[in-house]
Amino acid sequence: MNLYFSGVASLKEAGMLKDAGITNVLADPFDWPNTVGFPCRVLDSGAYRMWKSGKGMDPDSYVRFAKERSEKALWCTMPDIFGDPEGTYRAWQRYRVHGFLVPVWFWGSDKKFLNRYLDDRELVGIGGLVPLMRQKDGRMLDELEALCAMYPRRFHLFGANWLQAIEKLMPLVASIDTSKWLDACRYGHVIFQNTRTRHLSQAPARALKLDWDRRKRAVESAREMVRFCEGELATGECGVKA
Repeated sequence: MNLYFSGVASLKEAGMLKDAGITNVLADPFDWPNTVGFPCRVLDSGAYRMWKSGKGMDPDSYVRFAKERSEKALWCTMPDIFGDPEGTYRAWQRYRVHGFLVPVWFWGSDKKFLNRYLDDRELVGIGGLVPLMRQKDGRMLDELEALCAMYPRRFHLFGANWLQAIEKLMPLVASIDTSKWLDACRYGHVIFQNTRTRHLSQAPARALKLDWDRRKRAVESAREMVRFCEGELATGECGVKA
């Protein structure tokens, strides 16, 4: 399973990930310039960002942008339309001729679209998960686990900002992207693998008696997430016995 780090909103965030030894990043056209120097990059359409801002996307412009960068990207997300599975499928019918594009199926939408995407591509992205991940929706997680088990290593999960979901689904999927590491910056938290439970966890740095600044917290949290996904038990400063 490949873990891609998103949220590279500036060169400062990019520098934190580089200090952590991160190689895999996902960015939309707005943040793409910040990812220069990372060897493994995925281009996201930015559909969720555009939806949040209330702006629309020019799909032709995006596809041109993606085509120009397709040699530098591992793959590129299709020009999906957040919250509009039927419109997204119509867009896929138009742009599927471009082999570097990966289709996006929205969680909870008609599975006829999912089946068509799976027929077209080896890899299919699953979007629309961000709100449910934030809510830590256990029913969604169980259903998503069952779907991923039916099609092992066929999915990329967008916006997996829930540690339990990453841990539970990583054996079943091709890849996941997350900006969860930024909790270290936003909330003063540290992400670590608990040496007692062996689960991926997070807690305030102060509670862990770690006098780390914002950058240190982010770097160590990103490193720990990679160690965990690679199956290594953390034994460094972040290894917390609780």
